[in-house]
Amino acid sequence: MKLSKNEILDLIKTGTAESIGALTSALEELKSSVGDPEPTPVPEETSASVDSDRSKTVGGIVRALAKNAGVPSLAAVWAQKAYGPEHDVTKALQLSDEAAGGFLIPPEYSGEVIELLRAESVVMQLGPRTLPIQEGELRVPRLSSGATFSWMAEGDNVTKSEQTFGQEILRRRKGAALVPISNDLLRVRSGGSVDSFVTMDMVGAAGAGVDLAYIRGSGVSNEPKGLLNRGVSNNANTTVNLANVTSDLVSPLVRMWDANVKGRNIGILMPPSVWGGLYSARDGNGNYVWKDEMDRGTLLSYPFRKTSQIPGGVNFELYVVDFDNVVVGEADGLLVEAFPGAAYHDGASVQSGVSRDETVIRAIIYTDIIDRHADAIQIVKGNGAADWTNIPAS
Repeated sequence: MKLSKNEILDLIKTGTAESIGALTSALEELKSSVGDPEPTPVPEETSASVDSDRSKTVGGIVRALAKNAGVPSLAAVWAQKAYGPEHDVTKALQLSDEAAGGFLIPPEYSGEVIELLRAESVVMQLGPRTLPIQEGELRVPRLSSGATFSWMAEGDNVTKSEQTFGQEILRRRKGAALVPISNDLLRVRSGGSVDSFVTMDMVGAAGAGVDLAYIRGSGVSNEPKGLLNRGVSNNANTTVNLANVTSDLVSPLVRMWDANVKGRNIGILMPPSVWGGLYSARDGNGNYVWKDEMDRGTLLSYPFRKTSQIPGGVNFELYVVDFDNVVVGEADGLLVEAFPGAAYHDGASVQSGVSRDETVIRAIIYTDIIDRHADAIQIVKGNGAADWTNIPAS
């Protein structure tokens, strides 16, 4: 059944459970009409591995620094005894320059950690564009309005036709992950599995912090301005049923295409509670609506990711984003500092590294995120009134 865009909008406004099939078919028709290609599958894994030699080297460097109060020269002596003079950990500590206030992991090893961070971040898994930001800032053009087109008679002047561009600036925004490490691990002389463990702890902490900023960052106090504060938000229907939820899922795509966003790399982000509601939703006949497709990693044919960095319940947020219009800036290098016995906040209270027999590692990275078209970021909100944890058929 071929429907026009306006007919699809009418279905969204007046849709019932019986119209869901028609909406799905019409969605495929609309995607074809705007030239939206089949979405490129997003790889589940990157080439980086926490068990790779370079990742283990990073873990070994961090362990050596932690064992020796963050002093690279002492760490190098310890590494020579623990790993041997020809080991990569020893060589990296001996040859690299000390940075002010910490140790700069050599690029050949920090690059592996950046790859692991990409794999850890749900935003990066959905394939935004990336640009290097080595020094200062990088200005990126941003489309504000489209070009015009007109027909003319012979001899008429051509109407001026321009796209209007603004500018977004990628900055080296400094983020720090605090990672408490048990001193029991530091007392182990050497071992690849222990080094991998240290690397994964550091990557996990940094990845969670980066994702939160990419998605919901405020843009103040040097925090990146995330998708929530860049995109277009609309509230979900307060009457939660299968027809309304389907309409709320389709509407962001229609709004995106109405704004001439090509949708070449659309991905969906949601909290676990929304994932659970959609996954378990059944129609009036008891059949699962989205479960089979979600088992394949897509929703409405687009890849999705779930993350606890997005609120759920009545204040849920669901993001439908053309990641072709999202740009992430990345800087090479990973600065590591060690603080034996330092106090730290674990999210609930202050903990003592001395009483817990821990050394606190601070890993510093530089990154930022911008958009090139605000309408490429569509957000559905519960707004305190709609909860997709449970979706009744009617």
